[in-house]
Amino acid sequence: MNPMLKRFAGWICLGLLLGAAGTALAQDYPTRPVRIVVGFPAGSSADLVGRIMADQLARQLGGQAVVVNTVGASGTIAAGAVAKANADGYTLLVTTSVLMLSPHLYKSVPYDPFKSFTPIARVGNTPFCIVVQSQSTMQSIRDVIAEAKAKPGSLNYGAGGSASTGWFAGALLNTMAKVEIQSVAYTGLPAALTALIGGQVQMVVSDLPSTIGHVRSGRLRMIAVTSAQRMDILPDVPTVAESGLPGYELVNWYGLLAPNALPGPVLDRLQGAIAAIFKSPGKALLDQFAGLGLVPPPLNTPEQFAEYLRADFEFWKKLVADTGVKPN
Repeated sequence: MNPMLKRFAGWICLGLLLGAAGTALAQDYPTRPVRIVVGFPAGSSADLVGRIMADQLARQLGGQAVVVNTVGASGTIAAGAVAKANADGYTLLVTTSVLMLSPHLYKSVPYDPFKSFTPIARVGNTPFCIVVQSQSTMQSIRDVIAEAKAKPGSLNYGAGGSASTGWFAGALLNTMAKVEIQSVAYTGLPAALTALIGGQVQMVVSDLPSTIGHVRSGRLRMIAVTSAQRMDILPDVPTVAESGLPGYELVNWYGLLAPNALPGPVLDRLQGAIAAIFKSPGKALLDQFAGLGLVPPPLNTPEQFAEYLRADFEFWKKLVADTGVKPN
């Protein structure tokens, strides 16, 4: 046989072998438990999303999925750990908007927001909500702004961490309303909400999953959500935009990522499993998400999620600059 033809035939055989190996890899995956790393404590919204996804993925993949809480540095420790893990589909990351925010807050983070990960899917969005004590005289964002302007320095808002996504939701309100409501950072949203119930702060900017139980029990009152439209599950709660600040919008996303260079067949298997979860006849995941105030986005491909992440990176870059926060 001609040497060139021989070499060409060898390439074809190698390609066929690699393709067959990839197909076998996807069919066999997973053969051991999949670790879903969450960078936030048990009971947090990201943790709840992670546990729901672990349960649903285990059902779809026919294996086991366990949540590992790796807490610290606003989720960057967990993201860094996943970035360094083997790209074999057995270590995944459930994270939030903080993945794209943190590179603008810290001079160094243990991951590259784009080169360290394989985006799999964005699985949910949730607005932040602004809550006050149930007996507060402030009934709306207009009341909050009027109070802040009439008595400068008299109002505080609690957030689950300094320069957290919720903290920035409050900072954006300050910037757009031209007021100075002082922020009080807590170790997490549960602590901030406890402080609000106890009267240490006048309001809290929180995510819906952490707050909705307090609202339903009557301990707190929700006066606004930070999405562009009202929530279907909270039709009587206005948006910040319609309450005196047109154009105000800030939402938190939840997504599933893997280390960079995840094999294509495994990525396809995971993406297909997520698509099946959202299309399941019983809609178990949709019901669970709705109970937490989470809105599943339209089914998105890894490429669409990657594009969304780049837009989100630019959003946080501008907001951090506008609020004058310096990286540390």
